[in-house]
Amino acid sequence: MNEIKRINKAKKLVYVTSVLQFQGFIGPVLFVFYTYYMGLSTAQYLIADALLFFVMAIAEIPSGMIADSIGRKKVLVLSKVAIIFGMVLLLITKSFGGAIIVAIIYGIFGAMESGIIGSNIYELFYRNDLIKEYELIGAKSSSIAFFVSVIYAILSGYLVELNYALPVILDLIISIITLILIIYLLDDKKDYEKRNILSSFPKKQEFNNIFPIIAIASLLLCFSRTIYSFYQPILLSLKFPLYLLGYASACYSIICGISATFYKKIRTKLTSDQMMSFIIIIQLICSVGMFLINSLAIVFFILLQQFQRAIMAPFFYMQVNGYISNDSKNRVTIMSIYYFLTTILSCCLLFLSSKIIEHKGIETSIAVISIIINILVILSWLLLSRKKRKGRIVYYIKE
Repeated sequence: MNEIKRINKAKKLVYVTSVLQFQGFIGPVLFVFYTYYMGLSTAQYLIADALLFFVMAIAEIPSGMIADSIGRKKVLVLSKVAIIFGMVLLLITKSFGGAIIVAIIYGIFGAMESGIIGSNIYELFYRNDLIKEYELIGAKSSSIAFFVSVIYAILSGYLVELNYALPVILDLIISIITLILIIYLLDDKKDYEKRNILSSFPKKQEFNNIFPIIAIASLLLCFSRTIYSFYQPILLSLKFPLYLLGYASACYSIICGISATFYKKIRTKLTSDQMMSFIIIIQLICSVGMFLINSLAIVFFILLQQFQRAIMAPFFYMQVNGYISNDSKNRVTIMSIYYFLTTILSCCLLFLSSKIIEHKGIETSIAVISIIINILVILSWLLLSRKKRKGRIVYYIKE
């Protein structure tokens, strides 16, 4: 297969996966499903969520090393099949124990698939000197994904009122279709050497080069993900009816979609350092705004955080990849370190939140995690700036 056909198939896969979203229907009403259908308390819901991130974090790096050693597509297909099985199990188990089992399945096999599609496509575009085009394709696909998720979100609010299990059933169908398309569209040209899996772990110099940017990206993403778990409890405490949760999620997606649409314009006007500063400033503003938990004003800061989420996801994905040499044979493993740090931090924050909520409430929980994350973000930002000034790290993409 020539490179043009590979590139066209890669583009199709990027756009198809942005439309056929994993947990597109259940995501906006996940809290409702776990508490109403499975009978979990808010603390149990957060514990199950934390366990998912913990297991995913533990499995993240080994799974990346396996993918880089034996074949990325093989590992991806296996993980998709296992996750489909987990979704079936989710429907037939209505207990905290069932939620724990599914969290373990999702954690292990979700880690196995993370980074594979992106790494293959990134290398394909880099090989053909199309890396800038890939960044814009990523932003465009994110925009499509956010707007499509509006449909998912609105429907999910009505579906969950009809039957709590309907969103999961529809997500199961979508996952099966996605599996079939991945088998057809994902090209795995990489030649896999017969080598010790441990040799896939990056060397010290390679790791030191990516650590500062990974630290910043992981901290910002894990804070966004953790606070997202509070959205539904917050809105329910403000007396939002169930069906409006779907509309609320739709609003998040609309904001993200609009932001992603203007990503190209924002990105071309700001350097990488300016873009990072812009994202971190928004983070600090959102952290302060989340203290308005008993006021409808908090909705504004939730939407502002979604704006930040839309621009930082493609930005940090390209930034992290930019600190990895294209001669590296360990891209999935290195990206797995990035996902590992993000998931382990999310796990710790969710678990900490569940414990604080039990004794002090949601307000105190948000305050504690905001202070911790923002201090760490600023320290990591200073570390990156210092290393760049002294020329101790290499960025492989030209501005």
